[in-house]
Amino acid sequence: MTFDDYLRFEQKYFNPQWEERYKRDGYEVKRVGKKGHDCVISKDSLVLKIEEKTRLTYYPDFCVEIIQDMNTWRLGWLFYCDANYVAYAYANEEYKQYLGYRIDWPLFKDWYIKNESHDIGGFKISEKGWGKTVVRNIPWTHLVAENIASKWFEDIIELREIEIKDTEEESEYDEKAWQEVKDFIKEIDEDDEQIPLF
Repeated sequence: MTFDDYLRFEQKYFNPQWEERYKRDGYEVKRVGKKGHDCVISKDSLVLKIEEKTRLTYYPDFCVEIIQDMNTWRLGWLFYCDANYVAYAYANEEYKQYLGYRIDWPLFKDWYIKNESHDIGGFKISEKGWGKTVVRNIPWTHLVAENIASKWFEDIIELREIEIKDTEEESEYDEKAWQEVKDFIKEIDEDDEQIPLF
């Protein structure tokens, strides 16, 4: 699947579900297809930029992309997302969303910068998508406790029917992946202002 194929897949299966939720809450929705956020929702004088993410496998964490491709040094969406909120959902095999969170993005970024060196969650390196990608998996329990994220919706029946990992269990900290990230960062020219990593 190419990146464009994936965008078409999202537009077909997930955009209508997000829009239904926004409209149910009384918001008007405008799709912008812009790097940084997916849509703008508005109600009365309130206008919010939203970035949308849907995972097809349940894990008890928020997966944030730090580096999109280590081969080209392309930064992940952590650095270019300009949304007010990230809408984050899990979907089943029929692509129906059954569990969703909202993340206050400015609060998350502030928290992440202050806690960047912590070992909450783990770094992982994946080559499944578009490049050699570095992600960090931060347990929902931490983000909810810090009032950065909150549960938005859940389908209790669906949750009972799928196999769910223990939500109290933190994502495994991957020391090898973290060392590879640190080695990668050392290769970056210290004078390069365009890559503000750690």
